[in-house]
Amino acid sequence: MRKTRTTLTIAIGIGLLVGSTVGVAAQEEAVEVTGEVRFSGSMGSIETWATNDPRLTGTGTWDPTEGFPMDRTPSYFLNGRFLETDEGTWRQLPVPTVNIPGQQGSMPEREGDPVWDMVLVGEGGYEGLVFIAQATWVDDGFDVHGYIADAAAS
Repeated sequence: MRKTRTTLTIAIGIGLLVGSTVGVAAQEEAVEVTGEVRFSGSMGSIETWATNDPRLTGTGTWDPTEGFPMDRTPSYFLNGRFLETDEGTWRQLPVPTVNIPGQQGSMPEREGDPVWDMVLVGEGGYEGLVFIAQATWVDDGFDVHGYIADAAAS
């Protein structure tokens, strides 16, 4: 009986060591990404993403969905971005936004609040990846600086 427990303990230990080694080997290091997103058409409806990483270079859309229409006071909506590339897509996690006319900071403003955070989740060829970034307003869009990482490791 003791020999069986010892053998079982050794087998479990080896399994854990091999599993942890494989897990560490499978983790992808975070990749730094910088670039720019420029608007065309109505403000933000169509976006051109150009970054130092081809996984985040392509055509995107900005779609404020859900909530009340923008003509209500106050109004709210879920702010979302969708970026499509040749290998897959990125979808921004929904960000609830409130628009209270006359109140600074209710929406990202170019003068009052030029920087905001964004998280995009990879789909298709980018399944399991996440892009975590800061965006900074510029005249015709925004600049991004962030990291692509393995979502399980983030």
